[in-house]
Amino acid sequence: MWKLQNALLCVLLVTWAGCGEDAQTRGPGEPPDLPWPEVQCDEVNEGLNTIDVNGTERRFWIASPATSHDEPLSAVFWFHGFSGSRSPEVDAETNATLLDNLGIHPDADPDFPFVRVLLEDLNLQPFNGLDWDIRTHDPNHDLELFDIVVGCLRTHRNVGTDRIFAAGFSAGATIVNLLHATRSDHVRAIYTASGLWINEPENLAAAQRVTILPGLVAWDWPPLDPIDARKGAVLLTHGGSSDNVPGTPVTVNLSDAGRTAAQWLVEHDRVVVECEHDQGHTLHPEVSAELVLDFFASHIGTGPSPWAGGRGGLPESCVVHTP
Repeated sequence: MWKLQNALLCVLLVTWAGCGEDAQTRGPGEPPDLPWPEVQCDEVNEGLNTIDVNGTERRFWIASPATSHDEPLSAVFWFHGFSGSRSPEVDAETNATLLDNLGIHPDADPDFPFVRVLLEDLNLQPFNGLDWDIRTHDPNHDLELFDIVVGCLRTHRNVGTDRIFAAGFSAGATIVNLLHATRSDHVRAIYTASGLWINEPENLAAAQRVTILPGLVAWDWPPLDPIDARKGAVLLTHGGSSDNVPGTPVTVNLSDAGRTAAQWLVEHDRVVVECEHDQGHTLHPEVSAELVLDFFASHIGTGPSPWAGGRGGLPESCVVHTP
């Protein structure tokens, strides 16, 4: 069911550069614009789009609601797990089909209209990355692509800056974690499944064990962005004793890493919905599309997480932790 590809970690994110930023006004409750260079994007088409990122052509794919909406739309970015040498085009097509089948599509909930976004991965191979550049925040071409795409969606798809969400699995969850770590005021709510937080000491040690030789990968994440208490929210899942980083001679358990990260995130003022399962390195079978979309929809705006007081109807495997 909720199964993706193998390998390390993945992650979703969100932020906005300024596609015509000077001409835009900020609505009530929207976070301030981030000081990134203006982005030139003439249009955003349904399906495939191409854009220049510092002289390199990158691609992204969007799916929009079938009906028009007067209110600003949300954006949901999905970051897939490491797929080996498979092409980015096949990754995007495979994951679009997967998300459709899971029910994560723009018309799934009429009360939560959103643009679904898949970014082209860099097809990075170990030890340069895992499709995504999960090693460092600066420079990071995936984060730059994310920023540019958000700017274009603001201009051409009426996406609001207070409703940008990211989700990912494995290596994709890890890049999502990096997004939240560096853009917490803007990507306030994320869904991260079996990923690592490289700026948490025990998670960093786990990543270093995977790479075997000390210094082989220059892990360089900044500290977690500060955020007002309970304004950040993380839906975090992990798969038990067999949820290990795939394809490595060293056993690194992502459930151990996830439990540690959950406590650390709470200590850093995040509301954490932690859901553990026993199916190994895969998506949580009880964390449905409905739950994920409800989680995102509940976090539109800039106020404290409404899940801080608990949430009815969660699977028994899910626990809400609050600062």
